[in-house]
Amino acid sequence: MKQIWQLATGAIALLLLVSPARAQNIQRFAANFLMFDGAEVDALDTNTTSNPILFYDRTIKVPASVNLLYVTIFGTTDTHSGARELINCQADGVDCNNTGKASSNGSPAGWVTIAHAATDLHDVAASYGWCVPIKKKKSHKITLRLASDGTGEVFMQQIHVFVDGSKLKNPTLACQDGDILPDN
Repeated sequence: MKQIWQLATGAIALLLLVSPARAQNIQRFAANFLMFDGAEVDALDTNTTSNPILFYDRTIKVPASVNLLYVTIFGTTDTHSGARELINCQADGVDCNNTGKASSNGSPAGWVTIAHAATDLHDVAASYGWCVPIKKKKSHKITLRLASDGTGEVFMQQIHVFVDGSKLKNPTLACQDGDILPDN
C-alpha cells in the first residue's frame, strides 16, 4: 500500500512540474472560393512578376489580440510551354514571404513557384500557405497575384482561399526563414 501511495504522489508531483500546453486559438476570418464557374485566373507570358494578375483583394477584420495571420490557397493549376507558375501574397502591401531573397527554385523575392514542368501541365492540385506577423489594427488588406515566368501561359481555377489568425506570445519568433524554432 505504501508503494502505491508513493507512486501516486510521485505521478501527481510530476504532472504539476510539467508546464501546461500552450494551445493557440486559431480563428478563421475568411473562407472564399473563386473560379468554380468554368472561369480561370489566366496569366499570359506577358504577365510576369512585374505585371501580374491580381485575383484576390480582400480586407480582413481581426480582433486587436491577433498578431499573426495564416493565408492558405488551394487550387487547380495548368502551365504551358514549360512555364513556371508563380504566386504572390501581400498583407497590407508587404510580401507575405518577406525574406528579400529569391528562392532556390527560381522564384523572385516575395514569390513562390506553385507549378512547373518541362512541358504542358494540366489540372494539377497546388497549395501554399503563408505565415504573416501583423501590426495591431482592426483590418488588414490581403492580396494574391498570379504570374508567369514569361515562358508561357499559366492559369489557376477552382481556388479556395482561407485567412486565419492567432495570438502568439512573441510573434517575432514566428514566420522566420530557417530551422525549427523553440516554443514561444
